Amino acid sequence: MIMAKPEQFDGIWTSFQGELDKAGIHELEKQFEGLLKERISLFND
Repeated sequence: MIMAKPEQFDGIWTSFQGELDKAGIHELEKQFEGLLKERISLFND
């Protein structure tokens, strides 16, 4: 949650997104997606 004045929001949001990219958020999303698909398959078999 970003708590800031409306005119500050875009700058803070852009910075936040950059930090997530540097931390490897896209790789983490891929891992979570794989784990979720694996778990779903347990209930569909």
